[in-house]
Amino acid sequence: MICVSVQEKDFARCKEILASCQMAEIRGDLCNFTDAQIEELVEEFPNLLYTHRIATSSLDKALRQMTLAVKKGVKYVDVEIEAPKQMSKRVRNVAHKNGTVFIRSYHDFEGTPSVDVLRTHVVKCHYHGADMVKIATMASSQEDVERVLSLYEWCEGMRGTDMENL
Repeated sequence: MICVSVQEKDFARCKEILASCQMAEIRGDLCNFTDAQIEELVEEFPNLLYTHRIATSSLDKALRQMTLAVKKGVKYVDVEIEAPKQMSKRVRNVAHKNGTVFIRSYHDFEGTPSVDVLRTHVVKCHYHGADMVKIATMASSQEDVERVLSLYEWCEGMRGTDMENL
């Protein structure tokens, strides 16, 4: 399944886009919708991933809207690894109470780090309570792509181990 990242600021256009997707990520920080609009989107399109990056928004608004999306039934919620620990804990607790998959994510918009650095971020995401880890990097070569893809095999080999103690 392909997940489309939606950053559309026009609410009606956003709904049109979501209607054409099997799954979509709403970038709350870039869409800048009201709480009522977030509620409406989640009620109409529950197979969403909701994220609200704090780098481009206030911490209070990010926490409020992520919590709201979870309570309205969003399927996935994504908290970036740079988010404060307390914020992550609060969103994780609400997610687990409401049956929402809690994702911790790492982003590198400039490039793709070494395999060791990528693995460190996977472990860090798990350590901070991730049900699922999302790694997003800027790939500029086949080698970059291969480093990221190598995480699948590495994680599969780690299944059943306690990643927090690596």
